[in-house]
Amino acid sequence: MKYLGFFLLLIFNLYNYQVHLNSIVFFIISFIIISFMMYSMQKKQSFILTAMEMLVFTWPISWMNIIGMPTEYLQIPWFYIFGLFIFIYSIWNLKKFYLREQNGLLMIIFIIFFIYSIVPLIQSKSFSEGLKEFIMIMFFMILFLCMYFNRESISNSDREKIVSDIIFMNLLCAIFIILQYIMFSYFSISLFKIATPLSYNGVQTSCSLLFEDTSCSTIMVGCGAFYAYLRGKEKKINYLYSLITMIGLAFTSRRTSVICLIIILVIYTIFSDIDILKKILYTIFVPIFAFAMIYFLQMSRPVDQVSQLVENNGRIPDYISGIQVFVTNPLGIGYDNTYLASLMTRGIIPHNTVLRWLDMGGIILTFCLISVILYALYQSYEKGLKDDFWVMLYVLGASNLIPDILNARFFIIICGMILLCMSDKDNKDIIEKT
Repeated sequence: MKYLGFFLLLIFNLYNYQVHLNSIVFFIISFIIISFMMYSMQKKQSFILTAMEMLVFTWPISWMNIIGMPTEYLQIPWFYIFGLFIFIYSIWNLKKFYLREQNGLLMIIFIIFFIYSIVPLIQSKSFSEGLKEFIMIMFFMILFLCMYFNRESISNSDREKIVSDIIFMNLLCAIFIILQYIMFSYFSISLFKIATPLSYNGVQTSCSLLFEDTSCSTIMVGCGAFYAYLRGKEKKINYLYSLITMIGLAFTSRRTSVICLIIILVIYTIFSDIDILKKILYTIFVPIFAFAMIYFLQMSRPVDQVSQLVENNGRIPDYISGIQVFVTNPLGIGYDNTYLASLMTRGIIPHNTVLRWLDMGGIILTFCLISVILYALYQSYEKGLKDDFWVMLYVLGASNLIPDILNARFFIIICGMILLCMSDKDNKDIIEKT
């Protein structure tokens, strides 16, 4: 029932984007659909698991607020509402946290972050611009802390539900993106968000449903494709889901998501601890999947040569400028993209998450953010969550080629799922007792 609810929610939001429904009508219908989804899940599972699943289902519409308008007018999407629910739930159950073993070093990092994070906001040349960035970073860190409070509170089977949600959500989005591309390219019908910037050999057709900042947000679609691919060893139908999702990803025309996914598939095939027969199978599959993505990427982003798909587009000078800004301002210049761009040689902010954090928030803020992310990566390895570990590597690799991984909002879902899930040993103990 939850998948039917998500289908209706996505269709309704896409329809609203085209026709602009009355705000009150939009809110009421959205509320009814979301309530239906929550009811169908909550009667069978814990609240924290339900809230996590709703984060997944409301992510594709998180660039539209609760009254059906773009979030630039009102920064209150349903995605943030469910983040708030998790925060309230965590505060309400805070006593349980104090009864558990705590990681003192990690808590010190959290404390340093929350004390210092206000400094770049004060430094911002434009308070309104700085506030947007501040909210985005605080949303991630507060929810990360909430997940840490509730760590190891869901079983591996519960985690599998979230992974299934991620696969289904991205598969459905990919199908709509493919449909979006076909309608625009062959019937000249523009549906949802489509960008058509100039390319090497013509005009790009960048289809993105309701996504914004597609260089960042489409990495989530890559995560869905990768999770489905990793599940293929259990159910072969997942390879088909993965391939469809990859085609949809290619039609967004975003190179970062596609190229990084191809690279991580190759690395996974070489270094993962799978048996020799699966390695042989993957050695066959990876070139096929890579060819499919590059073929459809060239359709949406025309080039004369495939090598043009990996050209740096002048990013190296941007990286050098970004490093110079950090060296000059080791404590950051404040949360302000416009001001940062004015300091860059080409007037473009660096397409590297860590470098941008260093420029804006300085070394202290960046150290805190990197520490908690590496903690999540370590936990995925320590708990035996191999699929999550590889997906995290994909996301972290792609984050080096985009302005900010937090802009896409989805990263807290991957990190939260890792923190909330019990270790492999604890899961086995539960299975044995039952």
